[in-house]
Amino acid sequence: LGFQPERSKGSSWGSEWVAQAPLILPIMNNPCSGSAWKTNLPFGSSRRRVNFGHCADILDAQRRVCQVIASFIKEQEMGKTLDLGRRIELHSMDKHCHEISLGLYLKDAGGVPRLLVHTYSSSDGADARVAFIVDTLRVMLGMKNAEGSNLEIVFPCGTVHLRALKRAFLDLCKLETGAELEPRPLTAHDKKADGDLTAVNVGGGAYEIRSEDGSDAGNKRAVAVARGFAKICEMTAEGGDPATRIRFSCGSSHDELIGMLMFRAQNVRAAMQEEEMASTKGVLAAPSQQI
Repeated sequence: LGFQPERSKGSSWGSEWVAQAPLILPIMNNPCSGSAWKTNLPFGSSRRRVNFGHCADILDAQRRVCQVIASFIKEQEMGKTLDLGRRIELHSMDKHCHEISLGLYLKDAGGVPRLLVHTYSSSDGADARVAFIVDTLRVMLGMKNAEGSNLEIVFPCGTVHLRALKRAFLDLCKLETGAELEPRPLTAHDKKADGDLTAVNVGGGAYEIRSEDGSDAGNKRAVAVARGFAKICEMTAEGGDPATRIRFSCGSSHDELIGMLMFRAQNVRAAMQEEEMASTKGVLAAPSQQI
């Protein structure tokens, strides 16, 4: 605004400016105009009277103050972001907690991928919401606390199954805070097969999809579900006849992750479409690329 705010001894320029901002903004938001609208603002050593006589002057002053405050807040948030790692997934507008945004972050610590759930929101219940989502990752995906940390979590195998984790994270964010948590079974009913399908852990990170009744329809669906897991979890198809065996590249078992994503593997086409739509949220696309 062309003036420097007064500072009391021992105070910093930034803290004094932010402290005065609430006093300035209501004045500039006032629609009054004319020479009668005057006020004493704490600018300058001479305590001159500043006349916001015209609406244009008011709006211009408001814009400049907001720019300074926004810049200050952005710098503070940027400092926090640098410590979180790389954001790999975002759940925006959480309907279970004041429509806050929840981010899933990944960083490397001595060769071990660590994951962190974080929100910048200070809304009531935000911390409890983050804690609940972390609990769901532990219980529903079989993850555990990272060594020396109660906030960061890791897969027991020491690697990260990125695509499967991102898909499961978005599904888990749909749960209401306080919901009962229990790992999902490896057996699920399949409508197209008109029977149950089971993911059998055969060791070494490998799973075989089997039809409980052994019917032709069930066996065909077992092959389809195995292909679904290969896409969603980035697992390796073992081949064979029929091709119902898939394997995690880490060579470790992940029963909780398989149980969590069984429904998605059964409906892989819908899951892939939903994943594609989620990835385009907030992305500016040319009109020719918009659906």
